Amino acid sequence: HLINAAGSVELAITTLALRDGFAPPTMNLTDPDPEVGLDCIPLVGRASNRMTNAVKLSVAFGGHMAAVALRRWNEAASGFGAADYRRAA
Repeated sequence: HLINAAGSVELAITTLALRDGFAPPTMNLTDPDPEVGLDCIPLVGRASNRMTNAVKLSVAFGGHMAAVALRRWNEAASGFGAADYRRAA
C-alpha cells in the first residue's frame, strides 16, 4: 500500500483516464446489481469519448478526507485535449 501517496497516484490515474478517454474497471465487482442503475464498469475497462468530468475522493487514517473535481480540457483552437464528445456520439 502506498499509504500517504495512494491519493496522489489515484489522482494521476484519474487524470490520465480523462485525458485518454479510458474508464478503468471497478475492481472486485463480479456481480453488479442491475437495479442500481449505475454504470460501474465491472472487471474490464472501457474506452469512452463521453468522459468529461471526474471526482476523486480519498479517505485517510484519522478521518481525513479530500475531494478533487476534474474536467477534461477540450480546446478546438489549439487541438489540445480529446475530440469533441458530442460529435463522436
